[in-house]
Amino acid sequence: MPRRPKNKNKEKHKGAISEFSTVKAAALFNVTRATIYRWRKDKEKLKEATKEAPNKYFAPSEPTKPQYTLYPELETR
Repeated sequence: MPRRPKNKNKEKHKGAISEFSTVKAAALFNVTRATIYRWRKDKEKLKEATKEAPNKYFAPSEPTKPQYTLYPELETR
């Protein structure tokens, strides 16, 4: 079992620039439609990552959703 994800930069870039509809591209690359939308949103970053580091894993640099504490009274001491 691999310890880290395989290189997907070139595959992601192809999916982002594909001329197929979102549904056809998702079926072609074996991913969900949301993934294709995300790849198309990050098209410029993927283009740079494909050129600069084709053997490294690409992660979007956008901040994630804030995480809220379910029980805030347990967080205070």
